[in-house]
Amino acid sequence: MAGAVVPAIRIQREDFDVAAEIAGLTKGRTDIGAVVTF
Repeated sequence: MAGAVVPAIRIQREDFDVAAEIAGLTKGRTDIGAVVTF
């Protein structure tokens, strides 16, 4: 089994473009079935 997963929480005051963030995470990846945000 791999090492422990350490959760990370970051708070950002500036606005960001959710679509651009998702595009950056998924660009060139064919192994991602879905991206979920909340």
